[in-house]
Amino acid sequence: MKVRLPNKLVVEGTSRSESRLMFKEVFEQNVYTKCGIDLHEGGVVLDVGANIGMFALFLGQILREFTHYAFEPIPETFEMLRKNTSLLGDKVKAFNLAFADREGRAVFTYCPRRPALSTCYPDELAKMWADARGDLMGTGDVRRTGGRGFWRWVSDPVRSILVDKLIDYASVTQSRECRLMRLSDILADHQIARVDLLKVDVEGSEWDVLRGVEEADWGRIRQVAMEVHDVEGRAASISEWLRARGYEVATRQEVWMIKYEMTMLYARRGVN
Repeated sequence: MKVRLPNKLVVEGTSRSESRLMFKEVFEQNVYTKCGIDLHEGGVVLDVGANIGMFALFLGQILREFTHYAFEPIPETFEMLRKNTSLLGDKVKAFNLAFADREGRAVFTYCPRRPALSTCYPDELAKMWADARGDLMGTGDVRRTGGRGFWRWVSDPVRSILVDKLIDYASVTQSRECRLMRLSDILADHQIARVDLLKVDVEGSEWDVLRGVEEADWGRIRQVAMEVHDVEGRAASISEWLRARGYEVATRQEVWMIKYEMTMLYARRGVN
């Protein structure tokens, strides 16, 4: 469907609410450019988990010259990415694949009504839906804020029925077999000598991406901005792992991220 964004840009998206949420995160909250992350003219960005291309469109608004390598494994989402970035011409190079520590194929859980949640780690997805149900039922943020809006007028039995139907509708999944590559192979195949920003948003596959980078290639990557699904101390482990490779690391966690065990991680080598 066509979705008109607050800046009057019209994009292809599966969900109006999801597309506008991504716009808010990227254009207004600047979630990928906090804690000293900088973007400059002529920069090279690798966007792993590019979804429908919102970050590429953001770059197109703030920079005249850049090269954006956008990677999205789900075929349906990739087609929207390709359409949404077509006006940026050869500044955006789009690839229908995911990253891992090996080349091959993997089965992804595709969420057609909430494609940004698609993942190859469905157990983490199931926990997220359970947490969302708790919030809507009033055991989470809705009840703590006084049951604002529609829910404050709904009795608990009726609310339970409506919430179950809403979650059942939104959480429908399908399977998609997707291509895997190592990030280092992309660097070699496309002769990418410098990466100014590696942006990662891969719904639980953070280690898969990082372990596909050969040690010698980390010197090419100046900055990293990553959404981490922070289960079993993953954000702390990745932070330590990046520091061992010469990065200064900072993390941020917005209030809404705490419930869903998510953390934003930012790593910099400094300006060369």
